[in-house]
Amino acid sequence: KHHQNSSSNNNASTTKVHLIIMSHYTATITKQSKNQSIGIGLKETDAGLTISSINSEGPLGQTCLKPGMKLLTINNIEVSGLSTKEAVQILKDAEGKLALSAVDFVPADITFQVTVSRVRADNGQINERVLATMKRDINNATPNIFMEAGVPSNTFSKIYTLIESELL
Repeated sequence: KHHQNSSSNNNASTTKVHLIIMSHYTATITKQSKNQSIGIGLKETDAGLTISSINSEGPLGQTCLKPGMKLLTINNIEVSGLSTKEAVQILKDAEGKLALSAVDFVPADITFQVTVSRVRADNGQINERVLATMKRDINNATPNIFMEAGVPSNTFSKIYTLIESELL
């Protein structure tokens, strides 16, 4: 006789996503009633529950939370492993003080790519165009990476130029 494993999770696969945590944020608001909307959208991603949208007119609109952040806790209840539906139910059931904590992150496998195009002009001169991009730059994290490092926004292009010249 052959015995088969009756587990329904036989072919389940998990994706491990490596993240670089940039900053931790907590927003605290007061919900006047259980049915008051707080104006947050959530989605399940490989990284966990992620904030997909925040209504700028809602109670969370002027807080430190922003789309793309990974939600960690709702009133000190850890949400990793919860579905969007379960997290939304916790938010709906809350009344009074509501504290949400989240982290800003970038995938650890983010890479910098430089593309060089060379065009010969009619006069024989070769014009080079260098284009630098980040691969797997979820939520356009490159400016955030520089800001977290304390780099002023007006120097981003100078950093790109330095990186490009080193890579070429």
